[in-house]
Amino acid sequence: MIIEGLDRCGKNEHIKFLCSLTENYTVRHFNTPQGNTDEEKVNFQKLDFTHAFSLVHQAEKEEKEKPDKLYIWNRSHIGEWVYGQKYRNYKPTWIWDTERFWDYHTKDNVYLIMLLADPCITLQNDDGNSLSAELKNRTHELELFEEAFELSNIPKKMKYWVTDGNHYKTIETIQNDLKQFIDDDV
Repeated sequence: MIIEGLDRCGKNEHIKFLCSLTENYTVRHFNTPQGNTDEEKVNFQKLDFTHAFSLVHQAEKEEKEKPDKLYIWNRSHIGEWVYGQKYRNYKPTWIWDTERFWDYHTKDNVYLIMLLADPCITLQNDDGNSLSAELKNRTHELELFEEAFELSNIPKKMKYWVTDGNHYKTIETIQNDLKQFIDDDV
């Protein structure tokens, strides 16, 4: 399962909730790119993510006797589509190649939950740790996340707005909706 979206959408909190549904889970965060130049950072992202994602999903296939095992990615290649363009000055088309190379059974077991929010609301609630502190940048990130959602070939995906009007939805509402999305497929 991949949890993606804008900063201040509650990814960490909702991941904790999803983990509470089972005792058997693994959570991995997409690494911050390492390197001194944009090129080194791009190569790190390509190699590290593709390798790690493949290993996790290979392990997932090998553990068929453990059907309740939940693998969660807190950010993934989808986020690189956004942040590679915004902050590393390149268009990471390689991420779509990564999706194309998943075999049928692995791809069928991957879920994408895209958490989105009104950029104005997320800025009002920002803790100062977000990459973008300006409305125009946050709005552009939102557009790129929506574009990535549409470009992704993951068949089991949900775009979910955590805001409604001028406020966040309740945590209970969001978590009930996320659980319903997963339960509907099982």
